[in-house]
Amino acid sequence: MSRPDLFVVCKNCGAEISPYVTECPYCGRRVRKRAPRVEIARDGDPRARQRRVSRARPRRPRLPARSASERRPFVSGAVFVLSAVLTFAAEIGVSLDELGALIPGQFEQPWRLLTAPLVHTSVAYLAIAAGIAVAALRALELRFGSAAALLAYLGCAVPASAVALAAGRSGLPFADAVAVVAGANGLAMGLLVAYVLERRLAAPGALAAAVDPLALAVASALLLALPLAVPEASAAAAAGGIAGGVAVGLVLSLWRRRRGPLIDAGI
Repeated sequence: MSRPDLFVVCKNCGAEISPYVTECPYCGRRVRKRAPRVEIARDGDPRARQRRVSRARPRRPRLPARSASERRPFVSGAVFVLSAVLTFAAEIGVSLDELGALIPGQFEQPWRLLTAPLVHTSVAYLAIAAGIAVAALRALELRFGSAAALLAYLGCAVPASAVALAAGRSGLPFADAVAVVAGANGLAMGLLVAYVLERRLAAPGALAAAVDPLALAVASALLLALPLAVPEASAAAAAGGIAGGVAVGLVLSLWRRRRGPLIDAGI
């Protein structure tokens, strides 16, 4: 395909004019009868490909995933509010049985496996057990999202309550000789184990960079000592919570590896 000249010279005034005009803009003399035909670039012409690319509709940019600071800890917030409400109800005289606590040896009401960790007999018990549980659950929720936090709650609360329920009349050395089992000591132990295990498997030094080891040691000691100070706190629930926490931590670690590194790895 021939390419037109960049300019032509007017024979009357000698000015350089465009090859696509029929009259000289300087002297007004007619240069040609008609303007030259404009060639259309074919598919084989590189200019045609460049033109198609430039005219192509730009892709809509992908919205970035929400960072940890933009997420809302709905699940951990709901656990805290429900625990506070049920604890207040227990303080004003509502029976623990009506609030959803566990009765060892009775398996007729499985929904108590989920409600028993929310019922506390005192504000001090609430501050220690539920405080540690909510802090660990919130860290997991900000790191993985609300759906994963809900699964973490179920994965730690159900084993903790189930072991406490089964061990009440089993005669095992750590069985509880109490009429009612309530509180989040087993749940908190499970969530703490899940968080520690997932951080240890995430990267070398990730746990120490996120949490003070002394704070973890103090929290673990308080949870293990709660059955000695609070009659409703179950040592069997702590054992079940540890087992559930190991399972939850491994599942979250596999989830993280499949979905790639998270946005905010410092949580």
